[in-house]
Parts: sequence; C-alpha cells; structure tokens
Amino acid sequence: PIETDPLGAISIARILEIHTPWSQKTTYRLRSIIYHGNNHFTAYIFRKNGKGWYADGQLNQGIPMYRGDHQSIADNELKNISDTGEYQSNTGTIKQAAVLLYTKCNDENNGGTA
Repeated sequence: PIETDPLGAISIARILEIHTPWSQKTTYRLRSIIYHGNNHFTAYIFRKNGKGWYADGQLNQGIPMYRGDHQSIADNELKNISDTGEYQSNTGTIKQAAVLLYTKCNDENNGGTA
C-alpha cells in the first residue's frame, strides 16, 4: 500500500502576512504548534524572542521543557515531532501538527507585543 503524509504538501510559516482591501497588511507570528499522534496531544510554545518550550503532560511532571531557539529549524521540519519533542526524529512515535496558533504583531519588525 502507498502511505501518504497528510501534511506533505504544506510547510508551516513562522510569519503570516494578510493583505485585505481595508488594510494594507496585517502580520501574524507563530506562537504555538499543537501536535497529535498516538491518541495524545503535545505542544511547542514560542516566545517572541525565538525561544521554544515543549509541553507534554506525560513528561517532566507536566512542566514544559526549554528547547532553545526554534529559528534554526527549517519551516518544513515544524510539521512533525517525535514523542520526545525532537523535530524530524526517526525514533519513537511521530506526532503531526494539528493546530497552529498565531498572534497579531503590533510593530513593524514582526516582533509583536503578544
């Protein structure tokens, strides 16, 4: 049988720019990715300084774990994560991005205030 990746045709953008007729441009920054796999949800939470935290209620007594700067990870690698919170790992159960959360940026350098 042929196996397909339901997220294979997309990549996750860290910055979204929406152009509308009544506004020049509205910019949004990626703040969290919720992953699902093996009947379990986990999440990455990104601060505006680029630092990331991995949250899994079954690991580390439910306390989010600091994972460092997520800017060094390619956009197309954000869609899959292992059960230990590593991007594109070949070990463990792979979870796929299920929900992307963005916040509106309020400044011109896309840093946002949220």
